[in-house]
Amino acid sequence: MAHTKIVALAVALSVLACAWASHAQNVPTLSAGAYTNDQADRGFMKYMQTCSRCHGADLQGLEAPPLSGGAFMQRWQGKYVGELFEHTLDFMPADQPKTLDAKTVADLMAYVLQFNGYPAGDADLPSDMAALGGLRMEALPRRTGGGAQVVDH
Repeated sequence: MAHTKIVALAVALSVLACAWASHAQNVPTLSAGAYTNDQADRGFMKYMQTCSRCHGADLQGLEAPPLSGGAFMQRWQGKYVGELFEHTLDFMPADQPKTLDAKTVADLMAYVLQFNGYPAGDADLPSDMAALGGLRMEALPRRTGGGAQVVDH
């Protein structure tokens, strides 16, 4: 009887472990490509119009914090992309907060991710918090010359 319970418990734990592993493999990651190049291109255009005067054309920050490199990753690494999305949606631009729509913020974030060296994928970065909830800011995949990878537009 005790042996049967131990076997049943072991089987149940194995099933749970497999289910968890399967779910973990389905969670998108930035290194797998979470935006498209077209979306990043839209984000670049909006960034230059709206964000560059404070964050700089090179995303290194002027009046506002940098959006690339070590200082950016120190602030955001390990947090969910949804947190950065929500912060941008609620507080940016600093002189006119809450004037950017969710699609524009997703495009801006795609450009920031691209500039920081994250690869593009096959689908746009979503523009809703629920879809961004499981997407975590990972360590930068690579940097060129100690800084962010520069993407020509």
